[in-house]
Amino acid sequence: MSRRQPATDLTALCQMTPWWSLLACRPMAEQLGRDDAGTGQTIRHALWVAFAGHLIALIAAGTHSLGAHPTSAAAIACSIIAVMALTELAPSELRARRVLIGGHGLAAMIIVAGQAPGVPAASSLVGLVGAAALGVVALVASRRASLDPHRPLSLAPRVAAVALLVPALVQAWLASTNGLSMRLHAAIFVGLVALGAALLASLSIIAIRTPGRWVIAGLVAWTLGWVAMTADLGALIGGALGGPAPMGPHQLRVLDAGLVQAVATVGGLVIGSAIASSFHDARTRHSAVVLLVGYAVFGLLVAGTEHRIELVTDFPGLTALRKDRDLADAIRSFAQAGLMWQCWRQVANRGESRQTDRERRVRVSR
Repeated sequence: MSRRQPATDLTALCQMTPWWSLLACRPMAEQLGRDDAGTGQTIRHALWVAFAGHLIALIAAGTHSLGAHPTSAAAIACSIIAVMALTELAPSELRARRVLIGGHGLAAMIIVAGQAPGVPAASSLVGLVGAAALGVVALVASRRASLDPHRPLSLAPRVAAVALLVPALVQAWLASTNGLSMRLHAAIFVGLVALGAALLASLSIIAIRTPGRWVIAGLVAWTLGWVAMTADLGALIGGALGGPAPMGPHQLRVLDAGLVQAVATVGGLVIGSAIASSFHDARTRHSAVVLLVGYAVFGLLVAGTEHRIELVTDFPGLTALRKDRDLADAIRSFAQAGLMWQCWRQVANRGESRQTDRERRVRVSR
């Protein structure tokens, strides 16, 4: 590639190596010399994924095939992905962007309100229909609108790192604490759901900034695990607030819990590979590989332990397996948080070097 135009964030830092090109680097490198086509296609892919997810959630809600909590969690996840994709539209499309983002937010609130005790379930269907309709409008707008991929990527990796670390610490604290009231439990679960939403939003931004369909596919796979976790937390929140008790530990009963964790681990590995391939420094890239290996190993341990939990019948064995699963999940979260922190440092160092070069050019011009 003889000529490179300036780009930002993950795309600007990408280096071609044979091993990484099998995962994510080749799609990024192919788009380096093309203004915003790569990011524009990624935004449209994300909007298509969000629309398809809303449509599937609407069908599931109409046929009662998934259950209320998984359906609502899937719809909220699709709304988050759609909103993050819409934020990448150019400032010239500010009015349309605000209308679509506000509409998705309103639809998500209606869907969440439909899960409250005493609220008719039909309200969730209204929110799902509205979200699907907004998805169609967003797809049309993204074809006609200009795109603004050159936005600084400084906040998303830091938010993702915090949103990964805090739930792991809170889960460890909950496992060692007894005597908490049901309302306090509900408040803690609501906080965990909010952190999960922030994590999904951050990973969505990172995936959208990285051209290539594989990264969006990885985001979809990781989101499956997020939907399962959020559905379980939603059932616990409803039970703590006086609603019906959860029917079993997992609400997404159409899929094996171990399979869900395995798919989510693969999705996180794809996103992490795209991030690691963008690192310029060889030492940082090697440490990222170590973190990715740890993330994959402990993610598969979580998946295997989840499958074993479904088969165990005695209480002592079940308790031991749950402790092992929680420990492996915490280590997996720490490994992914470390990778996100490295991503932020790379972006920050890139910004500092650009500022230094700009100041040097100003002094030379004077």
